[in-house]
Formats: sequence, structure tokens, C-alpha cells
Amino acid sequence: MDRWILSRAAGLAAEAGARLADYDALGASRRISTFIDDLSTWYLRLSRKRFSRNDDAADRAAAFATFHTALVSVARILAPLLPFLSESMYENLVTTVDDAAADSVHLTRWPAEELAPLRDQALEDAMATARKAVELTRTLRGSAGIRVRQPLARLWIALPGGDLRERDALLSLVRDEVNVRDVELIGDESDLVDRRVKVLLPKIGKRLGAQIPAVMAAAREGAVEFNPDGSVSGWAIYPAGS
Repeated sequence: MDRWILSRAAGLAAEAGARLADYDALGASRRISTFIDDLSTWYLRLSRKRFSRNDDAADRAAAFATFHTALVSVARILAPLLPFLSESMYENLVTTVDDAAADSVHLTRWPAEELAPLRDQALEDAMATARKAVELTRTLRGSAGIRVRQPLARLWIALPGGDLRERDALLSLVRDEVNVRDVELIGDESDLVDRRVKVLLPKIGKRLGAQIPAVMAAAREGAVEFNPDGSVSGWAIYPAGS
């Protein structure tokens, strides 16, 4: 979580800087808003126990240091857009505790170069996948009328290749967020669904003629083969590809 939010801060500095260089204050503001949402509703919410109920002093210190870095980064990035708010943030976060720091946020350099080594796009992509899995699982629970507080046995997440960066840590995060005992990554969801063929008579009537009853029977019985390209072959009726 620490590496992820710091990577997001680095990405924000680069992206907001690019938008401001193009005189796109609205685009920069939207990216800042997204980052603040990530910081408050994802990082802080999932890390709250590290701040208050953590017997590991090093981990607690790391969480506070990460949060401080993220907030200072936001203050510096906000400076061209909200000069007085960013100055107040900087004063509270920096100048009151560091005599060697610049006297004003407006005297600091843009943080993109400083934060660049912290960027980890692969981790950001993996976290986005985990967050999407949590969101979809909550939606499925809601549509089924199953509250999150009711534990479930297993969750399958279908991913191309069936793998994920920081696999164990992110699957543990998903498991805790959606209250399931086990999360399994799969590369192909075809084994989890029952695929059937629905025959459209206006499409095949003229072409197949007398074979239509056999085609209908094969569709009802599932006597067809699903090809990798999404097409269907009725092997019991006519050759593949016909």
C-alpha cells in the first residue's frame, strides 16, 4: 500500500504537471481529485489499523511517513491552483517541523523529478485490477442480496494469463475487502459458465433447409463445438466451418 500510494503521487506530479504546462487547469484538478480520493477512501481506509492499533513501531512509522509524503506532495502540486490552501498545508506539514525547509510552498520545486523513482506502473495496474474486483464483487453481492458481512467460500477472478503483480498481497486485500475465505485467479472463465447456442431461424433457414430440425436438436442438446474465434461448429450435422 505504501509503494502504491507513493507511485500514485509520482504519477500525479507528472500528469498534473503536463496538464498545467498545457494550460489545462481543469485536467490537472481532476487528476488531483482522483488522487485525493485514492488516498482517503483506499489507502487510509485499508491502512487505518497501522496508524492506531499497530504493535510494530517500524510499520507504524512507515505508514505515517508515507502519509506525510503524500500530503506534502499534494500541497506542492496544489500550489498553482489553490495558493492559500496549499500554503497552509505546507506550513502545518513542513515548516513547523523542519527549520531547513523552504519557507513557503511556492519556493519549492515541482515534485515530479523528486518522486519519479517511486513510480511503479505495474503495481498501479495490479492495484486497479484488485479494486475493480472488489467493486464488481460488491455489486454481485448486492444483486444477490448477500451482505458483505456474510462470509463466502470462494471468489474466482478471471484474468488473461491468470496472474497478477504482487499476487499474494493483493489477493489477501481483496479477500478481506469482500469477506471471502479464498480467492483464486483463473485465466479462462469458460469453465465457470454454461454456454448454449440459440438458433436464429431467419439467418439459417434458406441456407440449411432440411437440416434445420437436426440443427435445432443439436442446439438443444449442446451437441456443438465452440471454436477459439467464437464461432460454433455443429459436428454432428455438418463439417466444421460450413
